[in-house]
Amino acid sequence: MLDRWLRNETFQRQSTFLDVRRVSADTSAEDQELEEWLGHELMRNYFDPKKRGPLVDALRSLGIEGLADHVARTNFPDDPKVVTGEFGEALASAVFRIQRRYTVPILKLRYKHRRNAPAQAADLVAFRYPPLHPSSLFPK
Repeated sequence: MLDRWLRNETFQRQSTFLDVRRVSADTSAEDQELEEWLGHELMRNYFDPKKRGPLVDALRSLGIEGLADHVARTNFPDDPKVVTGEFGEALASAVFRIQRRYTVPILKLRYKHRRNAPAQAADLVAFRYPPLHPSSLFPK
């Protein structure tokens, strides 16, 4: 779905380590299919409420009540502005995983400091193993 929706327009090599791609959205993509796919990508970045229970229970059984309570109450935002920003992080993660074939080991939205504040620091951590030569990461 991602490959049908986002189209590469231009590619420009800035340096050995920085390439810039301009992409555009293909407006002919089916709205319902696209919405379902985007919704799935966003939800995979959060703890699924159905799967959060065992984690909360495990933390409580280890005597870490404070952390268990924190995980139980802080995952889903309640501010619409935050949802928009978090959507961008989920989409960037999907681009790296699906189009660039990177592994994204930490989904930042799962580990929040507060309900409306994702974990601080880097927005995205990704790697590919075995690593490729830099010139092959961004083919023209």
